[in-house]
Amino acid sequence: MNGSDVSRIRSEFLLDAVAQAGRASPYSAGTPKLVAQVLAELPIFAGLSGRQRRRIAEQAEIAEIKAGTAIVREGFTGQAAFVLLTGTARIERSGVAVAEVESGALFGELSLLTGRARSATVTATQDVWVLRIRRQAFRRLLEREPAIAVHLLENVGRRLWEAEQEMATR
Repeated sequence: MNGSDVSRIRSEFLLDAVAQAGRASPYSAGTPKLVAQVLAELPIFAGLSGRQRRRIAEQAEIAEIKAGTAIVREGFTGQAAFVLLTGTARIERSGVAVAEVESGALFGELSLLTGRARSATVTATQDVWVLRIRRQAFRRLLEREPAIAVHLLENVGRRLWEAEQEMATR
């Protein structure tokens, strides 16, 4: 998938989101096919089949978050993972900015898997659109689709191994 394809998919996805905006909740369901294409861009989900990504996409919700709003807060129990669809967000630990993430970034995936407290606060630095995958629905999906759980276990294990190797070379 080239850059223009990704841009087109995100544009279609956001048009769908805007069409659904204004409901009682700020979050609404996205089109699973388009959400699955967004998930394919993320390394943690890239190795899954299209059907598996669509199953995850069926659990996902989209929303617009206003600038200055915390998407997740450090120390709070994590109940979802997020994909930043547009814009940028600032990551802070103990009130100190440590990074900025852009469109396409995934954060909260460890909370999605473990339900542990957030290790950082992520705040929208401009109006952004996000994709949210709730932990409870995701866990039910993993029970029905153990192959997805195996893929994620391998992916997280590989990332941990790579991080340890990087630390060892410092």
